Amino acid sequence: MIARLDGTLIERDPPRVVVGGGGVGYDVVVSQYTLAQLPADGEHVTLRVYTAASENKLTLYGFGDLEERVLFDRLITVKNVGPSTAIAILSGSSPRDIAGLIAREDIAGLTRIKGVGKKTAELLVVELHEKCEELLLGW
Repeated sequence: MIARLDGTLIERDPPRVVVGGGGVGYDVVVSQYTLAQLPADGEHVTLRVYTAASENKLTLYGFGDLEERVLFDRLITVKNVGPSTAIAILSGSSPRDIAGLIAREDIAGLTRIKGVGKKTAELLVVELHEKCEELLLGW
């Protein structure tokens, strides 16, 4: 499993970026939050990575900071929230803001995030309310 990529930012094609390292270019899916933090093409970049493997596909999801990766790990534990949906949620704002919405049980605020309907917002609150409160205290 790939846990971290350290290399050169080769190109961007949102929501994907290519990071080169050791002669290999890694295709990585990132949120808008991480994309905004990335350096210019050709510069050094380090991403924390979640590796999702299925029968016919291997996908790398990259995160610019630990807070985003930790929240991603929490989000994918929620029913019907897979890695792609979690990245979409994380594209809606900063990890602290999203965790705050969940901790405050702000369904309306969560549904303003593209791709989050009322049912998903309610599930996020029910399943992650306390965990997000803990995350916010730790951050």
